[in-house]
Amino acid sequence: MSEAWLNAACPDRLRGRISGAYGAGMCAGFAAGPLAIPLVGTEDGFAFALIAVYVAFVAFVSVMLGRFARTRPEAASARGLIDFARAAPLLLLMVLAFGYSDIAAISTIPLYFVARGYSENFAALVVSMVALPTALAQPLVGWLLDRVPRSLVAVASAALCGASFLALPLLSGEVPLLLAISLLGATSFSLYTCALTLLGDRFRGGLLVSGAAAYSLIYAIGSAAGSSSTGLIMDWSLDGAPILTGTLMLVFAVIFAIGLREARR
Repeated sequence: MSEAWLNAACPDRLRGRISGAYGAGMCAGFAAGPLAIPLVGTEDGFAFALIAVYVAFVAFVSVMLGRFARTRPEAASARGLIDFARAAPLLLLMVLAFGYSDIAAISTIPLYFVARGYSENFAALVVSMVALPTALAQPLVGWLLDRVPRSLVAVASAALCGASFLALPLLSGEVPLLLAISLLGATSFSLYTCALTLLGDRFRGGLLVSGAAAYSLIYAIGSAAGSSSTGLIMDWSLDGAPILTGTLMLVFAVIFAIGLREARR
């Protein structure tokens, strides 16, 4: 709902930058959650109680601020998901690629490094290096989306993400690996920032709400496919997980390049 409301309220000239700020906030939340564990501990229910209070506070603030909102998303039709899937299959494929690569970076790649002989502390650092640089990069991606063709940013993001995955088996030092992981995370999430911007650029009304709901659904599908397939192939070949993900992302980049070019025509 927040993504539909975001796109309904912002002007197109700022859409990329606002989507970038939204993505940065989301990534910051992903990074802050694990970092809070040392503060709240794991021995009792304090962490759950704290999160319950936090979520209730967010709900209260949202209701209060929503009273002053000048723009609200329109209602979606019962067939909205199907209609959106028919109208924008390429955007759903973009979110699917993001979900697949994002979960591979967060869940599979840390295990990949442990299997290669790196410490568990380094594997935990990998997760942070996926989230924090990604959050810092999204405002820049949003600025690019308002300055250059948005389809070009999407294609470049998928291509750089694929190249970063493919580079992992070739790198050995911790610093080069962390740099590759940082680029991997930033470009992977950039696909979502691009998809969110293109959603508001092309759709209005009920289809905008249906598109935001479809994004959530297709991200879940991509995440499930990413974690299961990369885990299975890593049991067969250790380097198979980054190679498979990198190859798929390059294939996605080619599909995006062809499909977005046809859509512009």
